[in-house]
Amino acid sequence: MAKTTFNPTSKNIGELLGGNERAKMMVPTFQRGYSWEKKHVAAFWKDVIDFQKDDSRDKHFLGPIVILTKSNDVIEILDGQQRLATATILFSVLRDIAKSQNESESNDFARDVHNQFILKEGTTGYALDMGETDRLYFRETIQSFPPGKNKPSLRSHFKIQSAQRLLVESAKRHVGTSGSALHLLVQLKSTLRSDLVMTCIPVMSEQDAFWIFETLNDRGLRLSVPDLLLNYLMRVAVPKTDRSTIRRLWNDMLERMGKRDITRFLRHLWV
Repeated sequence: MAKTTFNPTSKNIGELLGGNERAKMMVPTFQRGYSWEKKHVAAFWKDVIDFQKDDSRDKHFLGPIVILTKSNDVIEILDGQQRLATATILFSVLRDIAKSQNESESNDFARDVHNQFILKEGTTGYALDMGETDRLYFRETIQSFPPGKNKPSLRSHFKIQSAQRLLVESAKRHVGTSGSALHLLVQLKSTLRSDLVMTCIPVMSEQDAFWIFETLNDRGLRLSVPDLLLNYLMRVAVPKTDRSTIRRLWNDMLERMGKRDITRFLRHLWV
């Protein structure tokens, strides 16, 4: 691999998903789908709540995010998808809880959260574009306002659904039903937007992207055999021809597998 100079910068979630960033964040085709378990989502929520209780810290460090700028309008996420997707889910939860209160101030808050951190301002798209297998489900159940009721069909869809349900329950317990509910929602939005910081590491080429994807983990969640296999196939394939075929066949396998474990399927196939 050619020598590369990395110039990391510190960015919060609001800077990555909000209107200050013109480009939308996009998950590339070789990335895995949403894969956080309940324990990872619960840890993310705990980070938010613990930070609010701790007056000794200015910011909370969430870890690195690795990006590849493809154009003025698109930034690919090579590491950090799980955190940005979970942050988007939490933004949508704050939006939906506020909207359910059916009051003028709450409705304004819900609209502002949606426009500032879920939509991509000035475009017809969203601030975060998930990978090919999750994009439609994520858009219709999380990013749409009001959200749809689409049924999950893939393992990653069920994980998205599980994350949403956990964050809804946690946020509702936190804000309660008192007159201060909107105030607490505003505090949660502020923490999520400004106080959770990631080290943003830019790379210059797709080869750097593939190598980094193989070596970085997301909050200790190790890459699975299917993740590494797909990454390898995409890395050695001809970009303009073979990659689209690989992705199509891979998606077909995922759809046929549904909730079943792909790792076990591949192991039995190879044996």
